[in-house]
Amino acid sequence: MNQTKMNTTFTNRLKYLNKYTNLFNIEKIKKLGFENFSKFIRNKCILDNFRNFFSTVFDLEDVKDSNKLVRKFLTSYVIVCFPDVVFSNEFKDVDDLQLQILSNKVSNLFNNILNCSDDSNELDSNDSKMQEFKIELKKFVIFFDNWTKKDLIKVLLPFANSYYELNDTLANVTKNQTETITDDIKIWKSEIEKQKAKILNHVKHIDGNDAVTFVKNYKPPKLVIDEKVYEQIEKTMKKAYWDKLKEDIENNDFSMITSLLKDVRDMIFNIIPNRQDLRNEFEGKIDFELVEQMITYKAMSVKTVYDICLTFISYLKMLQAPIDDKKNEEWCENITSLFHTENLKYSEILPAFFSGMFERLEKIQKQLHEFHHSSIKEKTSKN
Repeated sequence: MNQTKMNTTFTNRLKYLNKYTNLFNIEKIKKLGFENFSKFIRNKCILDNFRNFFSTVFDLEDVKDSNKLVRKFLTSYVIVCFPDVVFSNEFKDVDDLQLQILSNKVSNLFNNILNCSDDSNELDSNDSKMQEFKIELKKFVIFFDNWTKKDLIKVLLPFANSYYELNDTLANVTKNQTETITDDIKIWKSEIEKQKAKILNHVKHIDGNDAVTFVKNYKPPKLVIDEKVYEQIEKTMKKAYWDKLKEDIENNDFSMITSLLKDVRDMIFNIIPNRQDLRNEFEGKIDFELVEQMITYKAMSVKTVYDICLTFISYLKMLQAPIDDKKNEEWCENITSLFHTENLKYSEILPAFFSGMFERLEKIQKQLHEFHHSSIKEKTSKN
């Protein structure tokens, strides 16, 4: 298909979507509500119109591929308009914030394209806008797929635990059985197998055969009940702490920031107890008195916060284990990119940054402890 003919087809198919221009207004979607908008984007006629458009834009011949792309694209509006539903009202981490930013970009670019669709000459001359939309949508789809996989495990874990416990119960019921199986055992086995089948059938509807395989092969970590309780309490307390930080910042109260900065500094210093040169270098990069003054007089600037974050990130990169380089690099890039986002909210990025730093520094401390412990054990064994 030559370029002129493709542009004509593209323009004609976009006209079919022009009738949705008014409805795809962000504020109107919010007023419409999550349930009603979800029903709307599941409408077959709407999906067909969008599929025809996207199959042309991305040169997709497979109907399934087009349908998947359309559903993921429409999900970007759900993320933009109903973040509390998507993220279950929980504290958002860096990946959640990044997903929101990508969703905003995609929906805004598409709305701009819809608004200029009446004038085909304008549309033809605005190829750069279309190319930008294609690039951003591809970024969104890749990031959304990775984010979904991470979130999917959280959904599947309760089913996986139940399936494992049923298998464990079945093993206990049958371990002492004699050659003759009693009626009671038969009933127990039958009921347990029914429950297992129900779980597998349910998770298959969630994510197909991959979910079934995950549930069948899942083995929970061997933790005593006290550790589980402690872990849950710790998680709850951390969430409450970061929620409090977010609430304070929304009320222009930055008083917690100074203590958080010092806590991160102390964790870094504990990791490098014998490197006085690095400690002195660090102290020269962050002026805590200046930060306190800026907080007191409500003069915190984006550049100051950004520079402080970059300093911490540089030390994290220096201290982390090589095996964590790739994963931490992605986190660092996501954090720094948030500072270049319009309408930056300190209440969103600062809890995400500090919680991410503490999590990674705690992991480094644990790795060092395990390394030293294994070294001592090895030396003792040789002696």
